[in-house]
Amino acid sequence: MDEKNQQAQQAQQQQQQPQAQAQGQQMDALDMSTFVQTLLEQMVRYRRAITMTLVFFSVKINNQQQQQSRFESMSDSILKRIDEMGSRIDELDKSISDLMNHANIPPNSVPSQTSTTQSSASTSTDQKTENQ
Repeated sequence: MDEKNQQAQQAQQQQQQPQAQAQGQQMDALDMSTFVQTLLEQMVRYRRAITMTLVFFSVKINNQQQQQSRFESMSDSILKRIDEMGSRIDELDKSISDLMNHANIPPNSVPSQTSTTQSSASTSTDQKTENQ
């Protein structure tokens, strides 16, 4: 009987070994599934973070480009106005020269602006002296 018991125990152990191996494989598969699922969740979180970062930098770059564009358009506008003012001054100078030529006034006989300013300043000083 002892031999039969031993054989029965051995047979039972042999049957339990495949069951234990099957349970171990199931646990390994479950562990692997959990690991893969966790890994995928982390990848999704990282992807979202990277996407948000890229969107942020894209918006920032777009704002900088808009500011650069505004600056360039303002600069162009200022330069255009300066050119227009220069053209107007040239036209005014030409008109004055034409008028002087038409009136037969030599260009050197016109008093300079600084001498005119000085004479008007001395005239106002003389008037103040007379009033006192």
